[in-house]
Order: sequence, then C-alpha cells, then structure tokens
Amino acid sequence: MPERDASASRRPRPGPGALRLVVLVVGVVYLVLGVLGIFVPGNFGSTGSGPFTSHQPQYTLWIFSVGPLLNVMRILIGVLGLLASRSNSGTAIFSFAGTIWLAGVSAYSILVLTLGTGDRLNVNWATAILHLATMVVTAAVAALGMRGRPRREKSAGRSDLRGRRANSP
Repeated sequence: MPERDASASRRPRPGPGALRLVVLVVGVVYLVLGVLGIFVPGNFGSTGSGPFTSHQPQYTLWIFSVGPLLNVMRILIGVLGLLASRSNSGTAIFSFAGTIWLAGVSAYSILVLTLGTGDRLNVNWATAILHLATMVVTAAVAALGMRGRPRREKSAGRSDLRGRRANSP
C-alpha cells in the first residue's frame, strides 16, 4: 500500500471564521446593491407599463441592472447573509441555500438574456455574471465548510434523544 504524504493531510484549511467572513462580504455587497438600487431615479415609478415586472435596461447601478423585484431579492440575500455570518451553522445553511437560489436565478437570467423574452427581474449580463460568481463562492463556502467537519462514528446500536444507546441499561 502506498504511503500518504504527511504534508498532504496538514494543508491549512480555511477556518470557520474565514468562511463566516466570506458570507458577511456577500451579505454586505448584496445589501448595498439592493438598497442603492432603490434610489436609482425612476426605478420605482411603476405604473402599468413601469419597471416593476418588465425589462427596462436604462435602470442600472454602475453596471448592474436594478428593478424592484431584483432589489427586494438582493436586500433579502444581504440581510440573510449578515444574519448567517454570526454563526457557523448559519454560514452553512446560507451557503447551501444561497447556492441553490443563485443557481436558479442565474439559469433564469441566462435563459432570459439569450432568448430575449419574459424578463421579470430586469437583468443584464453583468447581473447574470454577478449571480453566477456569487453562486460559485457560496458553493465553495459550503464545500469547504463540510470538509472541515469531523465525521460521525457509526454505532452498533441506535441512540435515543439523550445520546445513549437504546440497547444499554
């Protein structure tokens, strides 16, 4: 049997504090984009033909598109990211849920931008790339967070709610 390189098992892994910092940064970025997106002139001038659920490319914040639904989504992700960064379990939950949510939003964005119809979020390519990049970051946080966790040992007997084996006295 070939021997494992001892240094391979001692490679530094990002600690929970680093992963929490990444989630905090994601939360801050999305919260800032969402809140500032509200103040883009004309963004909330929604009437029957307004930007609430239609594609209005003139509404942008720097290079990212803004719209009421997109702003609400960004504010929600931002607040959840800030709250999740307070604990390791919150970071894990946010990273898994964020990966799934952003994968869906990214797929939606790419489909809308390539087909050119039915845009309800008012997305552009910069926004689609932001969502894809954030999805990759949250997936990496989820993977790295799981890598550092110790595995549970398999026990012969079942355990009850107090952690004792069911077949012990």
